Amino acid sequence: AVRTESKIYVCKQAISATRFIKSEGYTKLCDRILHSNKMRRERVSPMAFLGHCRMATNGQETNNENNQPVIKEGMVVVHNGIIVNAEDLWAQYPEMVREFATDTEVFPSLVRRYLASSNSIEVAFSSAFKDIYGMSSVAAIFEDAPYLAIGTNNGSLYMCAHKNTNTYLFASERYY
Repeated sequence: AVRTESKIYVCKQAISATRFIKSEGYTKLCDRILHSNKMRRERVSPMAFLGHCRMATNGQETNNENNQPVIKEGMVVVHNGIIVNAEDLWAQYPEMVREFATDTEVFPSLVRRYLASSNSIEVAFSSAFKDIYGMSSVAAIFEDAPYLAIGTNNGSLYMCAHKNTNTYLFASERYY
């Protein structure tokens, strides 16, 4: 997923990461982002680029809706981990509507629920993390706000910055 000043572009497929980065969809996304400034059709200055390779926990990976990134509630979310109480949270908050089988889906629904009352992404993210059980590292971009929110409830979040280019990288595994 790529968040620009005006739009979020998403490309995902139920294939391995190695095959995905060679796919036509991924190539077209990269071409659009990298070359659109030259074409002058659209001003594209990427604000955030999210990538994720999923190990299936809940929800069949053959159903692309269950694959990362999950698109829900005007958010694009990647999640490493498992939310073991997702079923309980859907039951606890019946106003939230479930569409997919993946546990990740409950997180953006919780964030939107808390955003409605707090109007703060920071508070909403923190509140959603208080509701979930299990190990989770999450990154989200928003259709209606120029923010990238990242968080973890298990300390598995690693970041580095390149000061001269204003570039920040994050990963949920130290190895990366």
